[in-house]
Amino acid sequence: MKKVLLFLAIATMLAACSGEELTDQSTTLESSLANAVNFSIYTQRATRAGYGTEITTDVLKNGDFGFGVFGFYSNNDDYSQFLQPNFMYNQQVKWDGSNWTYEPVKYWPNEYGNAAESDDVDKVTFFAYAPWVEVNPSTGVPVGTPATEYEKALLQSKNITSVNKNTAIGDPIIKYVVDTDPKTSVDLLWGVVPMGGQEPSTTNYTDITGSTSLTGGWPYMNLIKEQAASNGKVNFNFMHATAKLNVQIDADVDEATISGGHSKEVDAKTRIYVRSVSFTGFAMKGALNLNNSDVVAGMPNWLDFDSSKELSFDGVTFYDGRKDGKEATKNGAQDNERPAGLNPRITQDENCTSTDGKTWDSQANAGVTHAPVFLWGSWNTNALVDPANADSYIYVIPQQNEPVTVTIVYDVETIDPNLPGYLSDGITHGSTIENTITSSNIFGASVGIESGKSYVIKMHLGMTSVKFDASVVPWANGGATTPVFPANM
Repeated sequence: MKKVLLFLAIATMLAACSGEELTDQSTTLESSLANAVNFSIYTQRATRAGYGTEITTDVLKNGDFGFGVFGFYSNNDDYSQFLQPNFMYNQQVKWDGSNWTYEPVKYWPNEYGNAAESDDVDKVTFFAYAPWVEVNPSTGVPVGTPATEYEKALLQSKNITSVNKNTAIGDPIIKYVVDTDPKTSVDLLWGVVPMGGQEPSTTNYTDITGSTSLTGGWPYMNLIKEQAASNGKVNFNFMHATAKLNVQIDADVDEATISGGHSKEVDAKTRIYVRSVSFTGFAMKGALNLNNSDVVAGMPNWLDFDSSKELSFDGVTFYDGRKDGKEATKNGAQDNERPAGLNPRITQDENCTSTDGKTWDSQANAGVTHAPVFLWGSWNTNALVDPANADSYIYVIPQQNEPVTVTIVYDVETIDPNLPGYLSDGITHGSTIENTITSSNIFGASVGIESGKSYVIKMHLGMTSVKFDASVVPWANGGATTPVFPANM
């Protein structure tokens, strides 16, 4: 019996917690509107720019997106979850080339001070997220006419699907659905007070009473008017609420190590196609509470999609979308006809025929080979995501300390005219063997993926070729004997 092994290794890359502080050289706005509420931002360093990718300070500054702010005025009291946004609602703040601006400009409440006749403190709390999405205030549902692929991604049924409506009481909630297409998968961020080791490293806020220490990694809560001479700003440190993920797959032919650099190719008449990859340990949809003060500082506060309880993790399966006649069989993958945005290089083109130039046996680069390929990506080098690009990631909702298990189902198909064959996607193969391999707790027991980190799960599909040896058994001496017959008379 053919023995197939799966070797699995994990490489994790921590998204850097250091980055570039945004330096605003212009003081015109601050000088003329000394008591206006001004904003500044800082984002964790990222390595890519553009839509469908990590968001950096430069990305937020480009285009008309920027970030969104919710403001709550609580008068003399601390912020309460029984408030509704009464100071700012999904306020877009965008870069005008010199400053972070918004319209209409809001001013700090001005009752409190040395000469004030009121004893009220006038506290304001701010929550922020990025990228900003235009919504209908009465429903919280995204609206607008998309002009680019990124805008389409923001307005589709995936990624940011809604925010609180403007009459809702409680913390601002961003509902989010994972997009499995790297070209449009949105990096969701939320804003907090800078944490230690991040720029600017101080958590002090200079208000009218002097310097106030805030908690790094939590929102800007219960602020009072800044000192007019401080030229201060509410400086959001935007952190990644998701984790980046991709899966790298290669064929390990007749080798016993997983060190990489496999050189032996799968036979030209054989193709390895990924049928599905399943995960536990992260979620595909959830609700991000922008008020994370109830959890560990610097950690996102994810709830279930209904915003009613903790996020649940039931697992998710990514199917290849192929139609192979197995959909209606018992225990068959009935969802196999559902496209999942997987790399067509490793899933087999459903429309292959013998006349369109994309026949199964003519696709030299098709299937899993000894060279690593990515689960999400494209084998068209003119596409937005190139298979050689290690940044072909999607963004998923993480859960720290939630064990991660991965299961891969793949077919090994070989052309053999001597076999009766079976029909898959219009092409007759002589042999097909389905393999199902599961690896549990791939990061260790009770260890999961974390927000702000990038992960590559490396799968080495062990392929042991069937080999034969032969020898002819030499003739053995059977000896001589004389049978007994009747004697002549």
